[in-house]
Parts: sequence; structure tokens; C-alpha cells
Amino acid sequence: MNITRAPQFERWLLDKIKAWLESQPRAEGLHVSDILYPMKAYWKKVDPRPMTDTEAGYFVAGLGHHYIIESIIEGSKKVGKADSGTNTWEGIYYSPDILTPHPLEIKTSRSKIGPATETPRGLQSAYENYLAQLTAYMAIRNDPKGDLLVFYLNLADPESKGRSIPQFRWYPVVLTKKELADRRVALRITKGALLLALKKKDPKNLELCPQWQCRGCQWLTKCQPWKLDPSRARLDPKAPKEKRSPRGLKR
Repeated sequence: MNITRAPQFERWLLDKIKAWLESQPRAEGLHVSDILYPMKAYWKKVDPRPMTDTEAGYFVAGLGHHYIIESIIEGSKKVGKADSGTNTWEGIYYSPDILTPHPLEIKTSRSKIGPATETPRGLQSAYENYLAQLTAYMAIRNDPKGDLLVFYLNLADPESKGRSIPQFRWYPVVLTKKELADRRVALRITKGALLLALKKKDPKNLELCPQWQCRGCQWLTKCQPWKLDPSRARLDPKAPKEKRSPRGLKR
């Protein structure tokens, strides 16, 4: 047998994948994802760039899982999109994964470690970003009930010795009337701030993305998040590199 790697076909496939993903219709305007991460939305709109190979890979993985899980939950074969369709609220487009009977958001995680504790506070901390999206849908729909489904691809299995296996975690979420109202107010405020930033071509008053999103961000050197958050100084390409001993210890 003779087997060799074919980079030219890998390149061909990635280019086809990106072309397909970028051809999918998307409503022009602000989406919930823009409101959740207004700084990233700003740079994407003022300096649009092609999808990267890494982003394409993540999209394919996510879409594949969503199609299967949503089809099974809803009891029908989904066609065209891996969500419930696009809706609008006060000029904001939103597309929950599943909309009825309550908003359900599905997330895929590559983490091998789940929440440190499964208390309400511990879960809120662990799933802060996931819950921000789900609660936005709940607030928009004025629905006090929602569900978060996390599909861990390689979660450590405590019953085995170091083995990681696919596992599901389902979390019902309930908001009070006040929490729903406060969430709607926050969405409106961020929407206004983003529109003003786009009008003035000045993003300085927008909230920064979570720090993990800076890794691999195409707009890192333009955004320069370390200027607004000194704790991100190490992300600056011009920052002096830390010296390390042969054993990897900081000097």
C-alpha cells in the first residue's frame, strides 16, 4: 500500500467550504451576535475580511452537530439552515436554534472540563457567554423559560481512567420578569452604542469581546484591546516577550 497526503485537495476542499458558507443568505443589518460582541461587529462592518480556514472548520463542525441534534429534537429533517429561521425585534435579527415551546440554544464545546460546580452561580459563571445569547432570545420573546444544551465532544469521564468521551449537558433556565426587562434594556443600549460607533467610525465606547476571542482574531492589531484593557497587554505584538528558563519558568 502507498498512502500520501494531498495538500492540494485539502486546499480545494477548504476553498469550496468557504465559498459555500459565504454564499448562504444572511440578512443585512444588526444580529443578536453583533449585540453580544459589539466590538467584533464594528470591525467586521468597517473592515470586512474573508473567512479564515480555521473559522471554516469550526463552522462545518458546528453546523453538522446542530443539524443532527435539532432534527432529532424537533422530530423532522431540517433543510437549508441549522436554526429556527430568522426573526426580527426592534431592528435586530435573531435566529434561535429551536424556538418552540421555548428558546433552546445548542452549543458545542471542545473543553475536556465542565463547570467547577453545578450550583446556579457556578453554572452562570461557566456558561456566561452561552447564557448571554440564550437570555437575549428569551428577553426578545418575553419568555421566562429557556434551555441550554451543551454538547461536549471530549469531556473527561470520571468513571474511566483519563478517558474523554462525548457527553450532553442540558440546563433549563428561568428568568424573572425584571431580569427579562433588564435584558431588553441592555440589548437596546448596546444596539444604540454600536450604531453610534459605526456612524462616528469610533469604537472606543464599545464593550470588548471576551479575551479568549482575541486569539486568532483578524482585527486584533486594529482593535488593540490592550489600550482599553491593560490586562491584555501581552496580546500586543510589540510587547516584549517574557523570558523563560530552560524549564519554562518565568525569570
